[in-house]
Amino acid sequence: MSGPGGGRHLVMPRMTDADKIGLKKAYLVQIGERLLLPVYVSLIKYSTPARDQGVHGTCTIFAVMALAEMFRPFGTSADESEAYVWYNAAVFIDKRGPGAYGFYTKTVASAMISYGIIGETQWSYAAHLNIPGVLQQPDGALYSGG
Repeated sequence: MSGPGGGRHLVMPRMTDADKIGLKKAYLVQIGERLLLPVYVSLIKYSTPARDQGVHGTCTIFAVMALAEMFRPFGTSADESEAYVWYNAAVFIDKRGPGAYGFYTKTVASAMISYGIIGETQWSYAAHLNIPGVLQQPDGALYSGG
């Protein structure tokens, strides 16, 4: 389907299919039998709960992890460990040590790619802070998938 200026629009399925995936009819733009992308969609029900990062400069880690959590299959939710990624970014990628804070997005992504991500229940952000700004080293078994 061509749009203004000859560009292409992404097209949603027919209204009956859109209703099945929970989109509200009021938020969709319909042209003939086809639907354009919705004007508004809330993904809040698929997001993990908001957490306080405390006084630590870990905002980039929380932002990148939230983005990664949103790329789970539609309708599923996963709460991943920011502490695990923080430790790996600080010690192995950035090499400033476990008290480091203030990371570039590239550093966080490199830590996630190199060392993976694990669930918050396996290595909790709040539970593994020794003193403000200093993390404990994750158990070795977490690196081997055990």
